[in-house]
Amino acid sequence: MTNEEIRFLIIKKAIQNMKLFGYENVTTENILTDEVYKLYFKSMLDENVGQGGNQVNIVITELLKEVSL
Repeated sequence: MTNEEIRFLIIKKAIQNMKLFGYENVTTENILTDEVYKLYFKSMLDENVGQGGNQVNIVITELLKEVSL
């Protein structure tokens, strides 16, 4: 699996989880730009650092950099 495919799956799963918690308007476009969504996504990423394999952790680290800007 490529890093881009892993990234897509992580974002897709995060959106599903966020919608379950009432964030109905979260999308693949705004999860990395909206301040509230970014904070929630960042907390989800923080919780999962070290939980997957090396490639997954690389993608999580890259996503953490994006949401921390």
